[in-house]
Amino acid sequence: MLKGVKVDVIFAFNYLHHLIRELGQEVFEKVLDSFFAHTKEILFEVNGAEIPTIRSYALKHGFDLKTSIASHRKTSFGNRSVLHFARSL
Repeated sequence: MLKGVKVDVIFAFNYLHHLIRELGQEVFEKVLDSFFAHTKEILFEVNGAEIPTIRSYALKHGFDLKTSIASHRKTSFGNRSVLHFARSL
């Protein structure tokens, strides 16, 4: 993960569903935890099914959802959204 590293922004587009499929839900959740612990803002493009878990980790780490828009990409997994989270002030 991002041990000790702090970054301003993380972009995770078309990525997280690969973690779930190839490495499992536990790894997916560890990555989310690491992302939120080490940055000020995160932008995701995700499948709808991933959103509740992402929102849960955002809340746990004191992030607010700033923007949510429908992605232009549609897949067999369903509709995707682009989400922008920022650390609460």
